[in-house]
Amino acid sequence: DKLLKVWDVEAAVSAAVAAVSASDEAPKKKRKGEDASAVAAGSSGPVQMRVSAAVAAHDKDINSVAVAPNDALVATGSQDRTAKVWRLPSLTLALTLRGHKRGVWCVEFSPVDQVLLTSSGDKTIKMWSLAGLGKGAAGAAGATGECLRTFEGHTASVLRCTWATAGTQVVSAGADGLVKLWGVASGECLNTFDEHAGKIWAMSAGGAHESLLVSGGADATVVVWRDSTAEDAAAAAQAEEVLAGKEQDLANALADRDYATAARLAFDLKHPGRLLACVNQAASGIGGGGRVAVQQLLTGLARHMSDEDVSTALSYCREWNTNSRHCHAAQALLGAVLRSRKPSVVAAMPGVRELADALQVYSARHYARVDRLLRSTALLD
Repeated sequence: DKLLKVWDVEAAVSAAVAAVSASDEAPKKKRKGEDASAVAAGSSGPVQMRVSAAVAAHDKDINSVAVAPNDALVATGSQDRTAKVWRLPSLTLALTLRGHKRGVWCVEFSPVDQVLLTSSGDKTIKMWSLAGLGKGAAGAAGATGECLRTFEGHTASVLRCTWATAGTQVVSAGADGLVKLWGVASGECLNTFDEHAGKIWAMSAGGAHESLLVSGGADATVVVWRDSTAEDAAAAAQAEEVLAGKEQDLANALADRDYATAARLAFDLKHPGRLLACVNQAASGIGGGGRVAVQQLLTGLARHMSDEDVSTALSYCREWNTNSRHCHAAQALLGAVLRSRKPSVVAAMPGVRELADALQVYSARHYARVDRLLRSTALLD
């Protein structure tokens, strides 16, 4: 009915307290021969509540109502594309927020700042300033309801939004079935979670330190999300520590002229430049190397490659092959890969055909150059 009402629940609370007291006294009276059900029946039945304030809040249906943490304000969001802030308990209009292009589905007060969050059918979430509203009627005139930030990223209506991590982050859920995590300071989407197969109609945060988030959707599922920020940070720190250890092992292997170990570590770390340096140093004969050493080094490396590693190695060959100074290393690595697997198996791997086409073009140029060099040498002899 487009109305916003404030209900006096004192009578309902008193009835609930009386019912609890009666249920506590029932066992005692039953021992004295009285019927406990009769005692409970005396406090049962509907309770009439009184409306203390009412106002025609919007021109269209009201989709969401939220009460401020200090119980001084209440916000409403409507299909008329506006959000309004009202003073409690009189329901006097304090501020009207305009800016959404479609109906407002959700409104939420910040737990720490004078800020209101709204989500809309226009696929956006907006953050509004309520500075000045807490100063009473005198401050209302100075409150402009400025839009502080707009979050864009959903592909359908944003049906729910809420605050997280003590007001430093925002979580939103939409008709696209996605839950998105936003940074308030940056306004960027930090992560997207896809577990629902339909519209997400309900969402709530809770638990110790707001570590849990629950969402319910039209796919008849309720998903409980757990904050794994600390675990992710620990995993990232551990991965960084492992990476630093491999980097040190690589430096030690190069210093010891153990090019086989150095090449394997460089490939695992995805350092094509350092892998190329290992091949070149082994080919130069430093430490008793040479052509045989390079062949053994790359054959051992290729033998333990997965299909994904083969694609990575061929991409290195393509890059090296574009430079005449590195074409010999490229051809050596290509030969090692082809010796480790049948050409038909390599050709069936995803993306290999494009890499092979690029390799063929530059390889033809290098072989033509070598052929010309060979012919000129014969003439000199």
